[in-house]
Amino acid sequence: MIKEMLEQINIPLLNVRIKKEAYNKIIAEAIASPGECSGFGMIKMIGDTFEIYDIVVPKQINTRASTTIDPDDLVSIILELDEQGKTTEDWHCWWHSHADSNVFYSGTDEDTIANVMNYFSKDYRYLVSIVVNKRCEITARIDIDIKAADNYYIRVTHYVPCQIGDAL
Repeated sequence: MIKEMLEQINIPLLNVRIKKEAYNKIIAEAIASPGECSGFGMIKMIGDTFEIYDIVVPKQINTRASTTIDPDDLVSIILELDEQGKTTEDWHCWWHSHADSNVFYSGTDEDTIANVMNYFSKDYRYLVSIVVNKRCEITARIDIDIKAADNYYIRVTHYVPCQIGDAL
């Protein structure tokens, strides 16, 4: 049954582009951090492209192999954005570094992606995840939950090249 449902789903080819300023912030954080680091990005959809136009970097505890965001600081950032009339509705990007390691999705990353996806509305659940390192290597993927039946979703993951720049 699942195979038949997957064959019926027609998913367009999607792209990821990071605006140069947002990319520079991510890479600067990755290079400056003694270990891993992480944050969230704001996305707008332009045609078939998820464009990451800004990032936030909450306070965090980082080691050579992990990054833990301070939940109190994340709440402070959200409240500050709210006071400025901004919203977190566009926060559909989670980025992090692998310090000096290769860019790939570890088991811990897979768990984080699943946990972050659960915060989104069931009717609008997607996440762009980016991994960078100190060598400025980058990989990106898009996870989308597609409703297949009542309370049943299929998660589709696209691994995509990540374009850097401000123009289409």
